[in-house]
Formats: sequence, structure tokens, C-alpha cells
Amino acid sequence: MRAAVAHNSAKWIGGLRRRILIALLMLTGLARWRVLAGGAAVMATMLFATVSPAWAAVELGVTPSFPSNVTVGQTGLAASIQVTNASTATQSTGNVTLTELNLVPACGATTPTVGTGDCPTADADPGVFTVPSPPTGTGEAGTACAGTTFTISGVDSSTGQVTFTPIGGSVVLTPPGTADATCRIDFTINVSGEPTHDAGTAGTNSVQTAALGFALGQSSVDASVGEASGYSLTTVTKAQPGITAAATTTGEVGAPISDTATLAPASPAGPTPTGSITFNLYQSATCSMTPVFSSTVTVTSGPGSYPSGSFTPTSSGTYHWTASYSGDASNAGATTPCVDSTETTTVTPTSTVTPAKPTLATTASAPVAVGGAISDSGVLAGGSDPTGTIEFGLFGPSNPTCSGAPIFTSTAKVGGDGTYSSGPFTPAVAGTYDFRALYTGDAGNTAVESACGAANESVVVSPATSTPVISSVRQSVRRWRAGKSLARISSAKPPVGTTFSFTLNTAAKVGFAFTAKLAGRKVKHDRCVAQTRSNRHKPSCTRIVTAGRLSFTGHAGTNRVSFDGRISPTKKLAAGTYALVVTATDSSGKATSKQLRFTIVK
Repeated sequence: MRAAVAHNSAKWIGGLRRRILIALLMLTGLARWRVLAGGAAVMATMLFATVSPAWAAVELGVTPSFPSNVTVGQTGLAASIQVTNASTATQSTGNVTLTELNLVPACGATTPTVGTGDCPTADADPGVFTVPSPPTGTGEAGTACAGTTFTISGVDSSTGQVTFTPIGGSVVLTPPGTADATCRIDFTINVSGEPTHDAGTAGTNSVQTAALGFALGQSSVDASVGEASGYSLTTVTKAQPGITAAATTTGEVGAPISDTATLAPASPAGPTPTGSITFNLYQSATCSMTPVFSSTVTVTSGPGSYPSGSFTPTSSGTYHWTASYSGDASNAGATTPCVDSTETTTVTPTSTVTPAKPTLATTASAPVAVGGAISDSGVLAGGSDPTGTIEFGLFGPSNPTCSGAPIFTSTAKVGGDGTYSSGPFTPAVAGTYDFRALYTGDAGNTAVESACGAANESVVVSPATSTPVISSVRQSVRRWRAGKSLARISSAKPPVGTTFSFTLNTAAKVGFAFTAKLAGRKVKHDRCVAQTRSNRHKPSCTRIVTAGRLSFTGHAGTNRVSFDGRISPTKKLAAGTYALVVTATDSSGKATSKQLRFTIVK
């Protein structure tokens, strides 16, 4: 009885608290609406935030709708936010007056702050999307707010949250399932920047951001209040400026050459590019070896022309430029292609010098396993007292076109024709590696480069072989008797045979050696031999004799060998005590051993 009274009292108190809150909400709901209509009052905010919509079954659905993929710089894109009366139970028969409708256009999280629908501060991305002036939205035809104009004004500048306020009246959502249960507001947005917080998974130069919607509404049934939030995801891609370049077309040894890049605006036009442009100059035909010259300039005035620094070549030949724009927070990077016709400079010797055209024959080292070192060597011949350097570059594993930067470089100083070698490199991954060598040339010798993928420049690196490791060497019984039949349970005699088991870390050849200790006599040079009539008076000793051997192909994991004492169809071990030596040997000859002892009885 006392428990029942306590339960009823709690229920009455809870009901009273609910009625008090409902009364407060009835008084403050209009105050909230006046805030949306342009008033200065803010007292209703905390009261609305403390009410749980689960009490009264006043339910709303909020759906912001932004384009799924946009590019920084796009303007006038169609967007909308929709709110629907989705009330249940007793509230489903009444209207819901919309008292607040907020939107955070870009947020790095899909879960808004409880009670306000705002973006968590740590995930805020204000300024990614902006609403063009005048910042207004229009109620979509066929919905509860058809033809109504909404002002879109800022609520929280730190997160970019805005609120939609109807001009000239309120928005009433009719019961669920009726024609005017939904209000959809259309507006346009501009993409003003790239988000810094990723709300999902986007590709290169892209970030996924969330638009967060939040609504409050009050029921006509009993003035209960409900709230709801929702989100949509948009992938924002950086603007893509273009870049072209034109280098000095011809030059002479000893005369400076240079390059000039032109940065073009993105289409559609994005934010003004900042960052830098890096010029690289190569003697390699694939722009994959170390550049002979680099120059970086700052992008100070957006799109336009930017010259590189100058380089004075010391050898004739064909030089290739590349110009790479770094990109910035809102603009993607861009690079001119290698061997572009406008990015090639042909350098000739001075008029008084006819350069020699040396050859470079290269040979890579032999195949190895992972953990072994590889290297390259080149024979320079036909030069005219050549100087300069030979640069060796290594590509791989499995990069037969030598694309990208080498994973290892080594430079040898040239002092005449001869053989020059790279330093060693130890690969950590198996695969095919390709060397490439470049003689840089000098004033009297043209540059020469070996071909990528040449048969004598490839090294196959095989997976590392690990030393076999034997563990968990066991036997099912230590004392047993030999026999021909299967093992049987017997209380009087030891069982027939045993089972040896062992574990290998890798496949290996396995050998069993069965050894026994026998009495003998010590003879010359301390050898212990079997006793004979002639040595029976010699000092006694113990000799170890191998009574038999077996071999198997072991596999990684647990291996089991059933054994009843028979070494071959015609030979078996005699009764006695033996040591079994288990040896595992890999293909390279590395071996490890373990042993155990057992006894065979009659």
C-alpha cells in the first residue's frame, strides 16, 4: 500500500510539473515567435531547450537540401530546407505552429548541439556557403508556406548558423498526412570557400560538409513543444586554376635559361589563388631524376605570369622544365606535364666547341632476397676528358616506367672515361626494381641517360627467407613397445608406438635422427669404438650411435608423425633408450634442431 501511494504521489508530482511547464510554454511560445518576427526578446530560448519532445509526442522532421557536389566559386545554386509535422498519438490531430527554424550551412559534424541545432564549435566551418543579397528565401508552392518570404539572418557568426523568419505572419503545419503538413523554403547559395573539417569521406582536393537544420514547433492541442534536427551532406571541391608555361627554347653552354608560368583563373571563377609556383629543370627525359635546378616564386597577385629564376647550363643537351602551382586552402594545385613542347630548352655548345657524344652502359647487381643490398654501375666511354657526375636513380618495386621520383639516388663524380658505381641500397619489400643512370655532361660532352626498364638494369628482390624454428616438440607417450598392429589399451603392458609432434614457423625439410648410447672402449686419439677382442682391456667409454634416420616435408604449423619403431619395411629399432633429434632445414641451408628422449620396451 505504501509503495502504491509513493508511486501515485510521484505520478501526480510529475503531472503537475508537466502542466506547469506546458503553461510556461504557452506563455513563452508567442515570445519566441516574436523573436523570429524581428523582436529583441530572447527569454524563451532556455525554456524551449529544456523540454523533451518525447513527453508530448509533438514531432517534426527537418531536411536541409544542398547540391551533393559543388566547386568553390560557384554561385546561385539552388538549396532548400523543409520542415514537416510528424506528430504522433494525441498530437497528430492538431496543427503545429513553427516557432523556430535554423540552419548551419556547413559543419564538420552531423550531430548538432542539443537544444539549439548549432554546429559544435570544434567542427565549425563558417563562410563556406553564403546567401546572396538580399538574404531571403521563398516558401515553395504547394506547401504550407507557399508564397511566404523569409528573411535569412545570422544567429551565430562563429558557426555560420542562420534563422529563417517569415515576413507578415506565422507558419502553421497541419496534421500529418494533410496537404499543408510540410513547409519547404527555397533559397540560393554561393560556394565561397573550402571547408576545413571533413564530415565524411571525400576525394582528393575535396571535403564533405554537413548542412544542419533545426526546428521548434508548438502544438495546438495542448501547447506542447517539439523539436527536431536533420542534415544533408555536400562534397565541396577546390577551385581548379590552370597553369601553362613557356621556357627559353634554345641556349648555349654558359648562357642563362629560364621559364615563365602563367596561372589562369578557375572556371567557374574561385577565390583569388595564393601559394607558390615551383619550377624544376631536368636533364632526364622523364623528369624523374633529381632536378638540376629548382626555383620557387610566391603567387602575389592571383592569376598572371610569374618568371622563374635563371639557370646557367654547363653542358649541352635537351633540358625539360616543369612548373607546379602549390594550391591553397580553396584552390587545387596544378602542374605542367613533363616533356611539354613549350617547356623544353635545347642547349648547344659554344660556337668554338664540338662536344663529344659519350656512351653509358649500365649493369645492375644480381638478384637478392629482402635484406640484401643492390646497386648499379655504369661504364662511360667515348668522352672527351669528361667531367661532371653520373646520377644513379632506383625505381620500384614494380615501377617499370620509372615514373615519379626515384626511391634512392646516388651520385658519382666523373673524372674521365671509366666505370662508376652507385652506393648500395637495401630494399625492404620484394619486387622488381629498376635502375636508371644519367651522365650530366659538361662543356665538351653531351649528357646521356640509360633507358628505363632495360633488362640489365632490373633487379629481382625475392621475399626474405626466415630460419626455420621448431617449437612444441612432444610425444604422445615416452615409454612404449614396438609392434605391427594398431595401438591397443592394455593394463599390463605399455602401448604400442607413439606419436611425435612439432610446430614449424615455415615449410622446411625435416629430418629425424634416432641415436642411442652404447658402451665402448677408448682407443687411440680418444676415439670411442665398439668393444672387440683386441681392445676389451682399453678404458670404457660411452658412444653415441645413429640407429636410423627418416625424412619428411614439413609444413608451417603443427606436424604429427605416427611411429611404432620401424625405420623401413625391413628395419626397426631394438628395445632401448633413444634420443630423437628433429632438424628443420630451409632451401638456403639454414637449420635448427630440437630433441627428446624415449624408451622402447619388449
